[in-house]
Amino acid sequence: MCHMKANNTQDNKNIAIKNAINVVQWQDLRQLTRGQIAYNIILPYPFLLLSWWFASQSWYVMACGASYLFFAAAFRQAHDGYHHSLGTGKRTTTGILLLLSVLLMTSLHSIRATHMAHHRDPLGDSDIEGSLAKVS
Repeated sequence: MCHMKANNTQDNKNIAIKNAINVVQWQDLRQLTRGQIAYNIILPYPFLLLSWWFASQSWYVMACGASYLFFAAAFRQAHDGYHHSLGTGKRTTTGILLLLSVLLMTSLHSIRATHMAHHRDPLGDSDIEGSLAKVS
């Protein structure tokens, strides 16, 4: 009898969790529109072109600012690529990560491996990204 009561309690908890999840609108997990996909793909490159143009005009402070914006947008794009949330297929995502690896002069596929380990074992022994959180 006690075992059945525990099962009913667990079942009630599971039902409550499912009901709570059903009410939340998971906007970030829905299908992206074509405009959102285009935005995800194009986002960093205008900043790169602007940086090059500023440098060609010898406006180096402006070039540095645009380079920073490119860098930030490129890493946002790479992070979305790690999670396959750019809205593109696997081959296109791999191509984008390869292009960004060349432009940023780093191996984003290696960073992807450590980032996914971070999600598999947050703050665990294999979490290189989270290791700084343990330093006090």
